[in-house]
Amino acid sequence: MTAEMIGGLLTIAAVIGVFYNLWNATQSFGGIIGQGIRRIGIGIVFLTLESIDRIAQNFGASGAVATLFPLEYRSVVHDSLLLVALFFLALGFAKFSKALKS
Repeated sequence: MTAEMIGGLLTIAAVIGVFYNLWNATQSFGGIIGQGIRRIGIGIVFLTLESIDRIAQNFGASGAVATLFPLEYRSVVHDSLLLVALFFLALGFAKFSKALKS
């Protein structure tokens, strides 16, 4: 196993840990507000993962995407991560607007 592969796997492990902690932390809010915070948190995690991976590529190191996917699919994976992040952010803000209406 190379150092780049280990770095990519550690990044993925950290993201899984953030998801777990986010899920547990937002249960204390409950209801629509908790669901909105959870979805916004998931979107922010995806945005962070995508930006850290692009920064790693710009500095010459290979990030998690470069380690796990072939060269021809990297830009598609980055764009997909960005779309997933924006989707979860939109869902979170939609939940917040639903909470304000009720």
